[in-house]
Amino acid sequence: MYSDKQTKWRLRNPTSNPPFGHDAIPAIIQKWEPTLGVKVAGYFLQRMKTKWGSCNHRAGNIRLNTELVKKPKDLLEYVVVHEMLHLIAPTHSEQFLALMSKHYPTWREARAELNELPSGAVVWNE
Repeated sequence: MYSDKQTKWRLRNPTSNPPFGHDAIPAIIQKWEPTLGVKVAGYFLQRMKTKWGSCNHRAGNIRLNTELVKKPKDLLEYVVVHEMLHLIAPTHSEQFLALMSKHYPTWREARAELNELPSGAVVWNE
């Protein structure tokens, strides 16, 4: 069973068995890697009080809030794409915003919907 401790799952480890509900994440990452032209080395699932996700662009890892699996799948996908784009553009720069608009045109609506849900998401400015 899943604990509150940070858990790391390698995407390409065939023996990896993510906790129930987290099985959608590798599929989303693998779906978007060729489109975005990035490779995610791994992802972390972690309980977070103020964020939905984060990215270590140098290591190629993304970190996702465990609460995301309780949200609609399209909002989970939005956060995954958002963090994957930080592998290209590490900050919320004009480049990053342009990439979001290009690859996930409804990101503003998804962000607004997600920020209305519980879990204290950080609202970032354009």
